[in-house]
Amino acid sequence: MASGPSHVVTTAGEGIRERVDCWKRDGEYLKAHAFAALALESAEAAACGDDLPDFPLFDACGFCACPGDAPSVVRERVDLVLERPGGRGAVREFVEEVLRRNDAEGR
Repeated sequence: MASGPSHVVTTAGEGIRERVDCWKRDGEYLKAHAFAALALESAEAAACGDDLPDFPLFDACGFCACPGDAPSVVRERVDLVLERPGGRGAVREFVEEVLRRNDAEGR
């Protein structure tokens, strides 16, 4: 068994990273390509982020949140400020909130 990262995995990871970086810079690209590929409307998409580069993603999604320790400029921009800080359960809290909202809406 070879040690180190697989070339295939590394190449795929680089492609994904490039697409995610592009999506974060361009909410219109996200809507036109990623949401379309998943047959999603913007209102059905949710995002969680903690910094200024996440704003285009927030704008493209129907619901957005940030960890409790995000900068105030981010906290003022989102629909929900999570109680948990980044790296300490914020993503889990975000997912549970999305699931709760979907259940309440009968999705």
